[in-house]
Amino acid sequence: MIKNVIFDLGQVIYSFLPGKYLLELGYSEEQADLFVGRVITPELWLEYDRGTYTRESLLAELCSRFPDMADDFKRVLDDSFMDNVVTIIQPNLEFFYEVKNMGFKVYILTNFFKDGFAHVRQRDAFFDDADGIVVSAHEGLVKPEPAIYQVLLERYNLVPEESLFIDDVKKNIEAAEALGIHGIHFIGLEDCKKQFDAIIN
Repeated sequence: MIKNVIFDLGQVIYSFLPGKYLLELGYSEEQADLFVGRVITPELWLEYDRGTYTRESLLAELCSRFPDMADDFKRVLDDSFMDNVVTIIQPNLEFFYEVKNMGFKVYILTNFFKDGFAHVRQRDAFFDDADGIVVSAHEGLVKPEPAIYQVLLERYNLVPEESLFIDDVKKNIEAAEALGIHGIHFIGLEDCKKQFDAIIN
């Protein structure tokens, strides 16, 4: 019997569309693709999510590696980045509350960089309604590493078989399932709701 529902944030509750923002700033599609390809990489961005980098040290590393785009990195990755790139998907947030109102405990398990999470945590009130939150940069761990799931389970005394995890990255779901947690690979809200209903019923 499912008692706990664990939500990822990126592309589940939040959209994360840096390429779209770059186009809005006037960059060409080719320039936007190059920017995103250099920044959003496992080597750099995932380590940012782990807490290895601060925004300042990430910027310094990017400017050192790609001096031809140094001004662009500084322009885009400024204080306004979060509000322009990380925005709530309202129907998905409504589903978060539907689940909570059904009586399930709701948790958040996210790969998120420290300064960015601090910003959205202050900006968005729904965090106050979560029963628990685990953030990669606070733990020095990232999904799909098993240890970050163990942090969530142990910190909040969750039973894996009583828990359901929703994430848009398939390997993150597979890692959860390997620990006995039920999983929904999020590809869209309607599909998610169908899978959710099938699992809880």
